[in-house]
Amino acid sequence: MVLLRTSADFMASDYCWDKEMTRALERHRAGEAVVVPVILRPCDWSSAPFAKLQGFPKDAKAVTTWTNRDEAWLDVVKALRHTIEDLQARRAQAPGHDPRPR
Repeated sequence: MVLLRTSADFMASDYCWDKEMTRALERHRAGEAVVVPVILRPCDWSSAPFAKLQGFPKDAKAVTTWTNRDEAWLDVVKALRHTIEDLQARRAQAPGHDPRPR
């Protein structure tokens, strides 16, 4: 799982944009990773290559805009836990899956 900690600084960073985000999305498309945008501060990411992905916290409302940031982070944690559980369930159903822990 790759968390894109999204903010105006992230969007403006050549390194994050050209290296980290590009590679993360390549891995996402190849099924090697799941990319999850976590919106830290308000920014316009609607035209970003990852704009179609589900962003957290809910409604992709930036963490810093929540009245209670602890609630925002709790929402992020719950969403990530749900995503991980979905991934584990899909992996368990995959052909050739070895159920023994790694």
